[in-house]
Amino acid sequence: MNSGDAFISLTGYIATQPTMRTTRTGVPSLSMRVGWTPRWLDRESGEWTDGPSSFATVQCYRRLAQNAAMSLRTGDAVQVRGKLSVREYEGRNGEKMINVDIDATSIGHDLCRGVAGFSRARQSTGPTAAELGAGAGDVQVPSGELAPAGELDPDGQADALAVEALAEDSAQLAPGSLEPAVTPF
Repeated sequence: MNSGDAFISLTGYIATQPTMRTTRTGVPSLSMRVGWTPRWLDRESGEWTDGPSSFATVQCYRRLAQNAAMSLRTGDAVQVRGKLSVREYEGRNGEKMINVDIDATSIGHDLCRGVAGFSRARQSTGPTAAELGAGAGDVQVPSGELAPAGELDPDGQADALAVEALAEDSAQLAPGSLEPAVTPF
């Protein structure tokens, strides 16, 4: 990290479908636009007012790019952290333009605006579960591969008790809601 680097943390929405590529040197890369619109309550009218929307190009590399490609879609509410770079350039008509780029160090769904599942993507260095003759419910990710979301716990195996607890909790929710059907008091 350079002492002249500027870091930013922002909350916004994915404005364009994340695009996965590979650099000339073979490094996985993902690019997307993230937008945000400031809002405030107008005290005189009592109504919410939107400010001008802003956008930044977010670039991810390596493992972050691979995980983001499997997890993020247009419209998702996200929190992004990374190195900020603002550069001016000349547009087609000779007008001065500004490009805002973020070299992301981490990205996550904004849980204030929705719910998400998390699965730790692990790389194993030993034999796979299939090679060891593990049961059908055991999952291990071979080196260099990522597991689909929802299949792994931190030890690399499906946690049957956690799945059962989630099913019980879900059954207690009111249909179409994230609130309990009956408040336990």
